[in-house]
Amino acid sequence: MEPRRSKHFLAHIPTIALLVVFAMSPWLGILFFILRAIDRDAEKKVYGHDVPTAEQQNAKKWHKTLTSLCTMFGGIFLVAGLAGLADIIDLWGYWFDWGEFLTALAQTIGGGAALAMGLRMKQA
Repeated sequence: MEPRRSKHFLAHIPTIALLVVFAMSPWLGILFFILRAIDRDAEKKVYGHDVPTAEQQNAKKWHKTLTSLCTMFGGIFLVAGLAGLADIIDLWGYWFDWGEFLTALAQTIGGGAALAMGLRMKQA
């Protein structure tokens, strides 16, 4: 008999993946953080408590792989965001675009947070 699959897909998205999404699109990242919190609350109401299943144990292996990938992407987004900020600061005296500045800032924050969390998760 195969275990039932959970309908709460967003509840199982790792935080580090959401930080990478935040680096790509801040509004989409915030939306996924909110939806994941709502989905986790709904899952706890349905299942009551967390009992690890075979599916969850298999997901733990994928979580390690995803952590490594997100750590790499976090580093990439951090460097890209810092490069974008450097470009904007270089042109500050001549021309300034708030849209590009905020995009580069969000990319730097999201990438740095994803990188830091990925490195922290590898140590734990």
